[in-house]
Amino acid sequence: MPVDAAEAHRRTVDGDEPVHDANRSEPYAELDGFPLAPEHPGIDLTAEIRLAVEPVLRLSRSVSVRAGATSTCRKEFTLPRARLWHPDTPRLYTLEQRLVQEERYLDEAVTTFGVRTVEFTADKGFFLNGEHLPIHGANVHQDRAGWCDATTHSGIRRDVALIRESGMNFVRGAHYPHHDQFAAECDRQGVLFWSELCFWGIGGQNAEGFWNASAYPPHEADRAEFEDSCLRAMTEMIRVNRNHPSIVAWSTGNEVFFSDDEVIPQAKELTRRLVELVHDLDPTRPAAVGGAQRRGFDELGDVAGYNGDGASLYHKPPWPSLVSEYGSVIEGRPGTYGPRYAHGVDTPHAWRSGIALWCGIHHGSIVPDMGRMGFIDYFRLPLRSWYWYRRELRGVEPPPWPLPGTATALRLSADRMTIATDGTDDTQVMVELVDESGHVVADERPVRIEVVGVAVSFPPERRSRCPPATAACSTGSARSSSAPTSPARTRCGPARTAWHRRS
Repeated sequence: MPVDAAEAHRRTVDGDEPVHDANRSEPYAELDGFPLAPEHPGIDLTAEIRLAVEPVLRLSRSVSVRAGATSTCRKEFTLPRARLWHPDTPRLYTLEQRLVQEERYLDEAVTTFGVRTVEFTADKGFFLNGEHLPIHGANVHQDRAGWCDATTHSGIRRDVALIRESGMNFVRGAHYPHHDQFAAECDRQGVLFWSELCFWGIGGQNAEGFWNASAYPPHEADRAEFEDSCLRAMTEMIRVNRNHPSIVAWSTGNEVFFSDDEVIPQAKELTRRLVELVHDLDPTRPAAVGGAQRRGFDELGDVAGYNGDGASLYHKPPWPSLVSEYGSVIEGRPGTYGPRYAHGVDTPHAWRSGIALWCGIHHGSIVPDMGRMGFIDYFRLPLRSWYWYRRELRGVEPPPWPLPGTATALRLSADRMTIATDGTDDTQVMVELVDESGHVVADERPVRIEVVGVAVSFPPERRSRCPPATAACSTGSARSSSAPTSPARTRCGPARTAWHRRS
């Protein structure tokens, strides 16, 4: 029973009276047919809305649906004294709907949603709930070293928390639809989210059949299938995620101008079709075009995202805009303490909605070194630039940097001691090299971690070899499929050291 509460994203105010028709909402349910007895052709659709655990509104209506059929029913309501979602106060409502026949539950669905408005303007920037809010965020891939896209829910929670803790308020999902758990975590933690389609290009030789090929297919035989795939992916991305208040824009792709010259018109036409699809499926959010700094792609959507030098090439364009990528610094831990500003993005402009760092976290890439541009590394440990941003945006001073020294002990910790065995959970294991006084030191010796329990592993194996700990600590994430307890042991020394596995 799919449930849509997108209309509940319309603005309401903290009061008893609605503003115009803004806090009227129409959740609906598509009811797949149930084998109902002829003498009981009707069922009731009940709905309860809660804010945290507090009941806010209850609704009920009779519906009828034939076996094997689908029926859509709508119900308007006013949400009393609505509490708005905001990064500082990420309030979330729960809509619980049930199909009831003679006090017997046939089916139910639970949807989390928030109430807020978003507006990108060409002259005054971005507004949330009618108030100006400068956007400062980062591009984030959802993959993890060793597990690729098979990341856990707790891993996603950790990634969003790291961006939030740095003082940033925005994530651009680069450059494909993320798991809906990512948007759910942005909802809970109060982070704005730009959800993006996987229609993108990249510079290079444009060699057909390789990763640097034309973004839009150069061969006519491939185009119909490609366009259908993009349109279906956009439809699925919106329908899966449209109830998440953190999502402020649907993006049609990234740097599609990296297409062969002869197919630029077709690439633009597909972008226009995707923009129209966004308008049709979700008129409450703008259709954005990411990486639109070449060949006129910036004029095709509601919001233009400028990457790299686009920040300096396009000042006060006639449409809403933001810098969707800046920085692009290749670095490993510990890194440089300082900002990654480029192309003048550190100078604020009233017309610019915001800026987004490239990128938030190291990620997998077939492009040499392209994946090492995060201000957080593969192990989810911050580089020193992360601490600079935290100080700049939140006023939190960085910790003392570890000094070179000889470690005499290893200090092992984990962010949780119990993990679920359903594949959605993991724990982050931290190893710190400390001297005889217990102070963390920068020691060049590598660290190996082995999980001793059953069916527990680091990505991609039971053992993890961390590189020399120049920042004095290394880490891995362990996940479990069945083991109730799984001791971990560590050793500091040569990488050739063998461990005895105990089963």
